[in-house]
Amino acid sequence: MFDLPRVTTVARENIALAGIEDRVTAQDGDFFRDELPAADLYAVGRILHDWSDEKVAALLRTVFERLPSGGALLIAEKLLNDDAWVRWPLICSR
Repeated sequence: MFDLPRVTTVARENIALAGIEDRVTAQDGDFFRDELPAADLYAVGRILHDWSDEKVAALLRTVFERLPSGGALLIAEKLLNDDAWVRWPLICSR
């Protein structure tokens, strides 16, 4: 996972408690300012609804640019109203 240090500190504790350190790591960073770590799959959950359309577009562009051939983006969001889906651009895998 990739998040701000105050989040990754807690995440590391939970990862250790679950005994999954060999499969899950937490890396400090700000997805608006720092380079995303390399990955075959980027998953964003309950993140996009918190930001303006401009910030969301910038984040999704960054993710798309970091995706390797065959990589994918998984978005898990709760729509806040019935018409919200029309605001989101179509996301496709590379």
